[in-house]
Amino acid sequence: MTIERTPTWEELVRDAFADYKSTGKIQDILLTRYDQHGRWIPVISTEEVEEAIIFKLAGTIIPLTRLESTNPAGERTLLCSFADDTEGKVEIPYHHVKGQILVPEALTLIAPVLVSVGERMVVNGAMAFHIPNLQSVGGSLCAQTAQEFLAPKLQSVEGSLVATFATKFQIPNLQFVEWDIDALSALEFNAPNLQSVGGDLRADAAEEFHVPILKSVGGDLIAEATEEFHVPSLQSVGRDLIAQSAGDFRARNLQSVGGSVYARLAKEIHAPILESVGGSMDAGSAMKLNAGKLSQVGGDLNTKNARDFHNRSIATGGVGGKWEIHPDAKSIRQGIKGAHANQPRIEI
Repeated sequence: MTIERTPTWEELVRDAFADYKSTGKIQDILLTRYDQHGRWIPVISTEEVEEAIIFKLAGTIIPLTRLESTNPAGERTLLCSFADDTEGKVEIPYHHVKGQILVPEALTLIAPVLVSVGERMVVNGAMAFHIPNLQSVGGSLCAQTAQEFLAPKLQSVEGSLVATFATKFQIPNLQFVEWDIDALSALEFNAPNLQSVGGDLRADAAEEFHVPILKSVGGDLIAEATEEFHVPSLQSVGRDLIAQSAGDFRARNLQSVGGSVYARLAKEIHAPILESVGGSMDAGSAMKLNAGKLSQVGGDLNTKNARDFHNRSIATGGVGGKWEIHPDAKSIRQGIKGAHANQPRIEI
């Protein structure tokens, strides 16, 4: 039995342009290239399309009756994109927007019933950002200047989530972000249901960093300011893991870090199943280092205060750079091994 492959979104858009060229018909999928007034939005056409076709589409006004639908429950869906360059307050009355939301200049965005956005959402100028019911965004969500980023029902972002200047970042139902999370200024980073981030997770200034079920970060994981770095479910970080201010570093399920680990101030590091670090590892202040399975560090390794840390596999070529080790670590390790060897065998 032959299983038919489902066309990708890009393929459907390409075919829709081809169909328009031959028939003059604008398929529904191309409506996302128009705004709520039926006018073409030139900045969101990225496909390689003949200039003459774009010129004709740009000169076409879509009837308003074709741009919106309402279901029996009264939910309004905008079948195109929403674009508004107003500098004051902008209100979005729709429950669903199939295309993009482009509101780059508004100081206040109010979208009290908005549930889903099919493509990206750009609200870079808004200081106040009110989206209490938003659940999903099909592209990036950019709210660069929002002072607080509170999205109580948001579950998924299939692009980047950018809230650079928000001092409070609370997304209790967020589960995954396909690209990056940029929350550089957040003093509080609270995402208790976040499971994966495809790119970087940046919460540089967060004094409180709460991600109890986060399993993977594809890029950098940066939580420099938090004093307690507790990530009990984290398994892998694709690039650097930076928690420089953490006095207590706990990652009991962490297995691999593709880049470097910077935990310079941590007095205690608990990473019992960590096996490999692709770059350097700075654990110079740790007096207790629980990383017994660590066998490979690609760069320098600093464990100079951990008297009880001496891993044989690391000592026999597992460190790519320089290893700063506590002067007593080797002898303590040998003493422990000797004590175990000299214990009498108990026969049963």
